[in-house]
Parts: sequence; C-alpha cells; structure tokens
Amino acid sequence: MKREQARARAERRCWSTEGVLGGDHSCPELVERAHCRECNVLVVAAHLLLSRLPSDDTEAEPTVSVAAGRGGQSGAPDSAQPFSVITFDVGGASLALETRRVVEVATMRPVCRVPHRASAAFLGLVNVQGRLEPCFSLAVVLGLPASDAETEQRLVVVGDESRRCAFYAHRVALREADHALLGEPPATVSAALDTHVRAIIRLAERPWSWLDADRLLASLERALT
Repeated sequence: MKREQARARAERRCWSTEGVLGGDHSCPELVERAHCRECNVLVVAAHLLLSRLPSDDTEAEPTVSVAAGRGGQSGAPDSAQPFSVITFDVGGASLALETRRVVEVATMRPVCRVPHRASAAFLGLVNVQGRLEPCFSLAVVLGLPASDAETEQRLVVVGDESRRCAFYAHRVALREADHALLGEPPATVSAALDTHVRAIIRLAERPWSWLDADRLLASLERALT
C-alpha cells in the first residue's frame, strides 16, 4: 500500500471500522495479514500521532506547587470542596490523580510497538475505543522499581481531548478526598517522583502521593524524544 493511501486510512482510523481493533474485519488487507499491527497503516498512524506531541525538553511548570513548606505555597486545591481521585500502585508507590484529569480506566490490551521509537519508558501504542494512545512505563518515568505482576493491571489514560497519555497500574480505585486530608510530602526515594508530587493525601489509612497531572504529562511526552 502506498504511503498516501496509508495516511488516508490512518486519518479515518480504518482499524476501528473495518479492521480487527474494533472493526468488522472487512478490510481487504486482512486477506494477506492476520492483524492490523502487521499493516503499514498502523505505522503511519503512529508517526502521525507522535509528530503531534510536543518534542521539546522544556520543563513544564506545575499547576500547583509541590506542597506547603516548599517555596511557601500550598499544594492544596483552590477550592475547599471535596474532590475525587483515582488511586493506584506503581513500582511499590501509592499514587493518586484527580479524577477530572483521568480520561478512562480500561482493562489490559496489547501494546503495538512503534519501529525505532519504543524504549524502556515509551512502550508503544494502545487502542482505546478506536483511538491510538501513547503508552508508557510510569515506573521508568518516575524512577521507581519495576511493578510486580501479582495483580491484574489496568490501563489508565490521562489528559484531555487534545493531549493524552496512557500507562498501566495496579489496584486502581476511585476515592473521595478532602483538602483537610492533604499534607506535605516527605522526602522520597525517587527524585523523579518527588518533583511530580503536589501533596500527600491520607485515604483508607494510607498515604497517597498526589501527582501533578500537567507535570506528569510533560514528563511522559519527553520520554518520546
């Protein structure tokens, strides 16, 4: 298939309509190929996606400072109202993100490697409801040990309509939090993790490191370069 044809197919996400990644398996290319990942359309789609992501290494400013006592500012949310968070475990660390920054939590699915782009941090692309999302090893990005395999992992997609990244995590749960439960984070074993923590939230008798979503997205995107 010519690159122009592959690009046109990639723009309309043919894998999710006539392919095997959510489609009806009617694509004529499947006569010679057993799976969409063997087709150059998926490769072209991957390069189109990655070319739209920021590639500079400018350090992103956090939305909120790390915590009270670090620079004299508070890591608490602007509103004193209760808010919900998604909690999860990665590399032995208990982490949390505001629910409003989590696009989707899904079951495990295959990761399609991108030629010449996969690395320890960037694993490849995953198909989420017909949309390809870049998938990362959060443990590598945050300088944490490799995650254990004792429990089933969930795919967590963070960001918004224009900017999304995905990663796998253990023991994902939805919890309600309150500003009164926020505290200053202690020194961590991972300097990379420390720079992403807004505050510590104590929930279910456990401390959770509340991550700054914008800084996390910036770090994930830098892992592509």
